[in-house]
Amino acid sequence: MKASVASRSFVTAAGIVIFSGSVYAANPDQTRARMDKIFGALVSVLPLSLNGAEYEKPANREMVLGRLKDLSDESQSLESHATGNDRTFAFIAGSLAKDARDIHRWYARGSYGESRYLLHNLTENCIACHSRLPEAKVFPAADVFFKDVKVASLPLMERAQLQMATRQFDAALQTYEELFKSSGSRTSEIVMMDGFVDYLKICIRVKQEVARPIPILEGMLKRPDLPKFASLQLSQWIASLRKLSKRHDKAGFELPSARKLISDAQRASEFPMDRGRLVDFIYASRLLNSYIQKKDPGAAALEKRFSPATVQSPRPDLAEAYYLLGVTESMIGRSYWLSQTEFYLETAVRSAPHSKYADKAFAFLEEQVLVEFSGSSGTNVPEDMQKTLDDLRKLMKR
Repeated sequence: MKASVASRSFVTAAGIVIFSGSVYAANPDQTRARMDKIFGALVSVLPLSLNGAEYEKPANREMVLGRLKDLSDESQSLESHATGNDRTFAFIAGSLAKDARDIHRWYARGSYGESRYLLHNLTENCIACHSRLPEAKVFPAADVFFKDVKVASLPLMERAQLQMATRQFDAALQTYEELFKSSGSRTSEIVMMDGFVDYLKICIRVKQEVARPIPILEGMLKRPDLPKFASLQLSQWIASLRKLSKRHDKAGFELPSARKLISDAQRASEFPMDRGRLVDFIYASRLLNSYIQKKDPGAAALEKRFSPATVQSPRPDLAEAYYLLGVTESMIGRSYWLSQTEFYLETAVRSAPHSKYADKAFAFLEEQVLVEFSGSSGTNVPEDMQKTLDDLRKLMKR
């Protein structure tokens, strides 16, 4: 389910300003200054973008163009700054930078509709980043970023997205739970909502309150409008949540624990895209994200490792972790704007090109691409994606 133009815009503004707790903690002064500039650009153009006529008005063009240029420049700086972090964050920062760059370019060309559309979808980068890891202990207060937005008047789904993008996780959970209890939504629609997956991710990955969804799901099981497929899924999710809530995972064993969880979930699934094990895959991704945050030397180190002048050992453990993240993301990913599955699989290959995990990741990636870009007119893989596949194939043969 997509949010409205207005709500997505304000979600974007707040979300980008507090984009990543990990980077903010790494260089607080430098990052805060950069974020302030990004926010300054956004608060100038977002209100205008809510009204197409104002966004396109000739009298506003010089100001909007200048602020979009600031947004693009500062986002590129953030992307460069992100290479010292794990590659997932670097990937998301890169996506943000590309979107900001394209927003400016489309506006400069006079393609105002395309520019507005991109501006209102930047929030996907924020949500993807914020829902990966446990809640940060320190981050900027969000209230100031949307003090002029009447949050209570927003539809529940859009309100929850705003709260999630601004790291108000407790408020987001309360809003989601209000939505799920509402008689205004059919249970079949709730179970299939993007927000339902986001809710489970916050509980399991961010707040680490694995048992919290159980009463909500049990309440939904009692509703008379619950279809059979949803009843089966909810029952499986409740069973998984009860079991997983009793786990005490040992530090340093995240990778083997995730491996077993995924293997067990795959064996228990009745067909490839069986959503009955959704909770297990989310929990496994929590372990894998934790492992990668601690073990991944960062994008900059990866580039150095594979430079002609440098000979370093590959990292088959990271290759496996990223491969397994690709597997989990293929089951739990819900963003049409930011697809992380392909990124994880590509990163698995680049982490250890001659490992068995590289072979598995490449095979899965190749399958994903062919399925995605095949249709009644045949298979038409985009040039950039085909180049990626060709480059990875060469890397594996080196």
